[in-house]
Amino acid sequence: MLLIFKVVEFLSMDIGKLTRKELIELNHRIVARLEHLDELEVQAKRQEFILGSPAQFVDDKGTIQLCVVVKFNKKSVSVSTANGERWNIPAERILPLANA
Repeated sequence: MLLIFKVVEFLSMDIGKLTRKELIELNHRIVARLEHLDELEVQAKRQEFILGSPAQFVDDKGTIQLCVVVKFNKKSVSVSTANGERWNIPAERILPLANA
């Protein structure tokens, strides 16, 4: 219940009354929170895979690329395709291979 009051209080805050310093601090806190949420999403997505997992993604041309997971990066997954190409794919764009 306390959380609801905090959310209502935050949403009703008149940012027009905040000083430049307070706005900058608020901005830093918002950006930090968004980065944390992004990290949680990437971690959840990475849990769908292990190294060597077959996967797929759609490249910039709209072609489905079949691949194997070779490395986990901070925000992306490195994969290798059958023709030897190596791609760094944003975690949200890679999918487990449906038939694997």
